[in-house]
Amino acid sequence: MAKFYLLALLAVIVSIITLASFLKFQRYAFYNKENGNKDKNLREVPFPMVFSMVILGALCILLSLIAIPQVREMFLTPAINVLMDPQLYTSTILGM
Repeated sequence: MAKFYLLALLAVIVSIITLASFLKFQRYAFYNKENGNKDKNLREVPFPMVFSMVILGALCILLSLIAIPQVREMFLTPAINVLMDPQLYTSTILGM
């Protein structure tokens, strides 16, 4: 046996501190009783924020398509081949 008692004790202490921080967050996020005045000031978010969220969501979905082998071969393989071959890269960039 390795007998790493100090590291085991350190891991237990760090996990207890992490648990305490998560419990504190949970108490403030879910069980904190606020006065009802703040609900009256709520509004929808502005259009630029909605637009950027939609764009980021679409990018996440499009980039996840790279996991499909056919899509990866169609888009990434030509780019990798161009970047790995210096002569093909310069001819592609300079148009020669």
